[in-house]
Amino acid sequence: TAAELTYAGLVAHPDRASLLAGLTGRPEPARAKLMPALHRAEQRLTTLLQSQVPERVRRSELAATTRAGLDCELGEVLSNRRITRLGVALRDTAIRDEVWLAVDSRTVSLGQLLHQLHSALPAPYDAAPMFLYGWDRWRSGSGTLACEAADRALRSDPGYSAARLLIEAVQSGLDPHSTPCLRKPGG
Repeated sequence: TAAELTYAGLVAHPDRASLLAGLTGRPEPARAKLMPALHRAEQRLTTLLQSQVPERVRRSELAATTRAGLDCELGEVLSNRRITRLGVALRDTAIRDEVWLAVDSRTVSLGQLLHQLHSALPAPYDAAPMFLYGWDRWRSGSGTLACEAADRALRSDPGYSAARLLIEAVQSGLDPHSTPCLRKPGG
């Protein structure tokens, strides 16, 4: 049983603090240094969405996210430039929702990417990757980590309604393994 739990990513921790330690990330001053680059990345994405076909731009950002996820799974540490680009992209609800669907269906492994993003980004940019990381952890069976990640996403961005949904799922006792995967509207 212990080997199966470890294989599933459910490793016993000595206490709650050690379980939640991975959610802390960089100190706030280091995160704040990314703000100028985040503003530039926001301007870039806004310009692209206004000057090109928005669906094409969003597909490109989603592809960049998937590539970064694969790189992170191979042990790559992302540059600040990639972190800011992806952090801004995930603030776009349409891009975030596509990533959410991918995380939920397990079509790509983005746990390491989401961890790097939420660990590096300042508020409120860390809310989306923190929420998505929490969703990934919930689907893996770690309700405690999922709920804490969602709570931290709400502290970063109090209006982040998706994080409230995750907290409700955990608190209501939904089984992450038998709950059907999310689907696109009309899908």
